[in-house]
Amino acid sequence: MKTLSPTILLVGLVAALSVGCASAPPTVGDKMLTQSEGTRELAKQWQRGDALVKKGESIKAEGQEIIGKGDAKVKEGDRLIAEGTAMKKESEMIFKERFPGQTLDPTGN
Repeated sequence: MKTLSPTILLVGLVAALSVGCASAPPTVGDKMLTQSEGTRELAKQWQRGDALVKKGESIKAEGQEIIGKGDAKVKEGDRLIAEGTAMKKESEMIFKERFPGQTLDPTGN
């Protein structure tokens, strides 16, 4: 039993030393791998963000173009309304001059 005890102590010592080595701080290589993996994820995130920015800028430019066309249509519509209103007023004025006493009210009032 006395010979068994030193063997158990030796095995225990080897096991304790092995555990101590396993919990050693990471090597430079381990740190580089960790940073490399983290950097790869950052690069992918940046690329996805860059793609979103480009898509957003394109959509915004398209929207600005649509707004520009819409503004031009609004101005053209306003111009036509003003021109038509002036033509109607002139027609009414000429009618009243030519036909005094006649009314343009459809109800006859």
